[in-house]
Amino acid sequence: MPVPKVLGVEIVAALTAVALLAPETVAFAQIAGVPPAYGLAAAPLCVLAYAVLGRSRRLVVGATAATAVISSAAVLGLSPDPVQRMRLAAALALATGALLVVTGLLRCGFIARFLAPEALRGFLFGLAVVIVVRQVAVLVDVETRAGDVFVRAWDVVHAVPRWNLASLATGLVALLALVVLETWLPRVPATLLVLVVAAAASSALQLERHGVRHVADVPAGLPRLRLPQLSAGEWLGLVPTAAGLALIVFVLSHGVAERLRDADEAPLNADREMIASGVANLLAGMFGGLAVSGSPSASSAARVAGGGRTRWMPVLCAALLLLVALALAPAFRLLPEPALAAVVITAVRPFLALDPLRTYLVRDRRGFAVAGSAVLGVMMFTLIPGLLIAVVLSLLIFIADTSRLRVSELGRTRDGTAYLAIERFPDLVSTDGVTILRPDGQLFFANVDRLSAAVDAELARDDRAHDALVLDLAASFELRLNVIDALIDIRRRVEHRGRVLMFAHLYLDARDAIVDSPLAGVPAFPTLDAAVEARGVSAGQ
Repeated sequence: MPVPKVLGVEIVAALTAVALLAPETVAFAQIAGVPPAYGLAAAPLCVLAYAVLGRSRRLVVGATAATAVISSAAVLGLSPDPVQRMRLAAALALATGALLVVTGLLRCGFIARFLAPEALRGFLFGLAVVIVVRQVAVLVDVETRAGDVFVRAWDVVHAVPRWNLASLATGLVALLALVVLETWLPRVPATLLVLVVAAAASSALQLERHGVRHVADVPAGLPRLRLPQLSAGEWLGLVPTAAGLALIVFVLSHGVAERLRDADEAPLNADREMIASGVANLLAGMFGGLAVSGSPSASSAARVAGGGRTRWMPVLCAALLLLVALALAPAFRLLPEPALAAVVITAVRPFLALDPLRTYLVRDRRGFAVAGSAVLGVMMFTLIPGLLIAVVLSLLIFIADTSRLRVSELGRTRDGTAYLAIERFPDLVSTDGVTILRPDGQLFFANVDRLSAAVDAELARDDRAHDALVLDLAASFELRLNVIDALIDIRRRVEHRGRVLMFAHLYLDARDAIVDSPLAGVPAFPTLDAAVEARGVSAGQ
């Protein structure tokens, strides 16, 4: 494609992304207790930071529903003063960014794999429910008490006689328009169009006279350094929330970037992505904004518009956001708050999809229980405990899955080309005089007892005269000290029965661990054929 045409496509994609990102930044800043002007001013720097340091061409970084609500929940519990909460929200972004940069430099990007998909999906579903309930309160212009989602929902329902019907009608019309446009005209910048029409209609119908709240003044201006001044105790109080928020920011950003990555793009480097997200959050906090992550709505909208062919798209987004902050910010004063609430509800709508939960219910009952527990945790115990529940459940799933080690006895195919599990293929040819056991996973402290039990079961058999036991350790690329100790004990029991222990497929660090231990004298072979043949020669002699 010619360069001018590519640049034209990127400009259209950037305009589409900013049409979503700018009003979402204003809406989410209000949720987090941050002045919208600060959020808008910091937004270009966040987008540009990821564009320079990150690898994805399509990921647009900005304020999201997840970061806004977690920030709001954290700072509300720390101070009743709105000004202090504003400082705390910026400090939370700084702490989150610092944690992400440090963990990225320490090459901890692998932790993205340890938040189980079902736990994350349940957390995001519960988060979306919390956001919707809060925004429904905005739609009907009702103040709710701080508390879990049930308390807030009850306050909304209990206040039905006091609902502002003009506000509700404004929000419902905006919500309906957004859903219709996104469903039938996905290439149209629905958010921008609906908000422009809402502002015009509000002015023409004088909705403020009917009690419809509007966005507070959003002054224009360049980003200004606004480092929060907090005590050491206040900084320390933010660390637990910052750790959880850093995990959510990274998992969401990395997940969106992976989903949008083309087949011809280079694979993402998780550590680099973590550092890029961290720097974006550091800049957000330094300039008074709220924590940011990869925006699913803005990034997806840019892709639908055909953008992301080059790295210019996010750079153009940053330039356009700067233009909005400098020249167009005061225009947000014309927006009715119910219309912005409709934008927020639409932004979290994908998190409320029921199909994945139904799939878990039908095909994976344990996954459904985990997702359901995460949903209830968020709804009953608020966001931070709900996130902790999701993390703990993920760790329990990992431990349970890795500790349930299958140990397979192997037999040779009739053509002699492979060794397969006898349990699955009972017609395999047995290897005379040799039993081959293969742990089907990495050995570590929580599952090595499964291998010991399988060896004991084999040694207790009296129905065959095998004099050699081969352990195929192809799945274990390293062997920790506790596993070496268990293997030493296995060797003792095997030799006590008059048999010979042998190893096959010792790779990388596993071989070094064996060589540097009392197991160095155990015969080790590069292939199973070599082990079987060596035992045959030894038996023949």
